[in-house]
Order: sequence, then C-alpha cells, then structure tokens
Amino acid sequence: MLVNFYMICFGRFILGFCCGVLLCATPKALDETVPGKLIDKGFGTSTNIMINLAFLALMIAANFMPEDKLLLSETAVWQYLFAIQVPFQVAALLLHLLVYPEETVDFNVKKGDKQGALRGIRLIYSESSPEVIEAIY
Repeated sequence: MLVNFYMICFGRFILGFCCGVLLCATPKALDETVPGKLIDKGFGTSTNIMINLAFLALMIAANFMPEDKLLLSETAVWQYLFAIQVPFQVAALLLHLLVYPEETVDFNVKKGDKQGALRGIRLIYSESSPEVIEAIY
C-alpha cells in the first residue's frame, strides 16, 4: 500500500513538472512561429484560454471522485481523470512527428540554417513574394 502511495506521488510530480514545462514552452513556441499581426487577433491568448478550460473540465470531473477511503480504493475515477489526456498527447505527438516536423524560424536563424529559416518563413507568410520573404529573414 505504501508503494502505491509513493508511485502516485511520483506520477503526480512528473505530471506537474510536464504541465509546467508545457505552460512555459507554449508561449515561446507561439512567439517563434506565429506572425505578430495574428498574435493581436486572439491567437496568443487562445492557448492559455484552452489550457484553463481543460483545467476547469478536470476540476469539474474531480467532483465525481468519492470521498470515502474505501470507495476511493475501489473506484477507478482517478485513473479516468489521468487518462483523459492520453488521446490528446498521442495526437500532439503524431502531429509533431508527421505533420509539423520543421524547426522554428528562430531556431533555424540562430543555428545559421538559412534555407530552413526561409522554408519556415514561406510556410508562415505563404502569400508573400520571395523578395518579402528574403527581407523578413
């Protein structure tokens, strides 16, 4: 029983750490990829709004957990709460591996990969001419 307690604590630590990394890395990734003109139209806040809505949904779902220790040990509600994120994490992993495998423009510029940076700029500013894309670089 004590081992399960430590495993749950360790799992919650890992989950909290990963959530913190996600909350810190998401704005940086948006800053490196989304054009400034779109940030002002709600794109920058939409990620934080969705994160907060997801936390709200989990808090509401947590109200269905029993408070009695005996019932809590027999139910699997806590497992469902932790498993809700699995399909979304798998989808994000597949998107990063198969659909959006490019590095960010900022990373390519800092690395000195001009062709990779120009390719990324063309993806973001697809309607711009080659001269404008070169000027943005």
